[in-house]
Amino acid sequence: FEDRSSLRLCLGRLYENGRDYDTAFLNFDQSRKILNSKFNLGDIKAWVDDSIGCFTSEIFERYKEFGSKSEKPIFVVGMPRSGTTMTEQIIAAHSRAQGVGELSRISRMSRFFGAGGGMRQLLAKMDEVGPERWKDIPQQYLNLLDTLAPDAHHTVDKLPHNFRYLGFIRLCFPRAKIIHCKRNPLDTFISAFQNPLKIVHNYCFDQVTYGKYYVHYLRLMEHMKKVMPGSIYESHYETLTESPETEVRKILNFLGLPWEEACLKFNEQETVVKTLSHQQVRNPINTGPVARWRQYEKHLAPIMAVLDEAGVRY
Repeated sequence: FEDRSSLRLCLGRLYENGRDYDTAFLNFDQSRKILNSKFNLGDIKAWVDDSIGCFTSEIFERYKEFGSKSEKPIFVVGMPRSGTTMTEQIIAAHSRAQGVGELSRISRMSRFFGAGGGMRQLLAKMDEVGPERWKDIPQQYLNLLDTLAPDAHHTVDKLPHNFRYLGFIRLCFPRAKIIHCKRNPLDTFISAFQNPLKIVHNYCFDQVTYGKYYVHYLRLMEHMKKVMPGSIYESHYETLTESPETEVRKILNFLGLPWEEACLKFNEQETVVKTLSHQQVRNPINTGPVARWRQYEKHLAPIMAVLDEAGVRY
């Protein structure tokens, strides 16, 4: 099944290159149907509801002494294909920063402490152990960073789905800076739909499912921006590609880093990129990928209906 699915994706790309977008989309759609993978939207809704209900400004104030005072970690989050890899590479090109790729440590620790009882169980565990013992938890992550990037003042963890764990991140690292990469939802959908993402991203395999997932993601991010003021910078892909120097300066200023020309020339750095964006980040910042969804507009009525109903602009 996976081979047949991959073949359909390849065919879709070939038709896209030939500007036959109708046949391209048909192949992308068939590729996803071959896998016949269903995503449980109830899980993401429950997670977002739990996080919104649990993580408030008062909670973060109450537990502020539990976290590490380290400012080493920088987290780049967002939906897959929203520019997270490019943003990581921009920051990592700075002399005071180093990229560490997509680390699973934060998500694993958060799920471990919240398993069975959700975020309330996590807080109960913190109360049980107290602030001094809890500091061992963020220290485990810092130990990993010190192994991967021992000489870096800052590290950039670009696991996109760390957006689900921002509450946990704030409890562990109250001073950590987060860059939220945001892009037109139809562009992120098309890019995810036509690329061989891992099965864990099977919400991308269906327009309606993706649209509803996106709405839940947006709901969580809007909440976190309110309860974590000053910790999250929202970088729009379209703005970054249209006015790169202006936007890069804003990102560096938010991170407290001085301007360095190398950040605009990140594509010239000899770094290893292991995600699907490895080819794109070898090119200078450009507006080529912006509004690609219009090539497939006639096929996107299902996801548009979901976004329209939720009041999400695209």
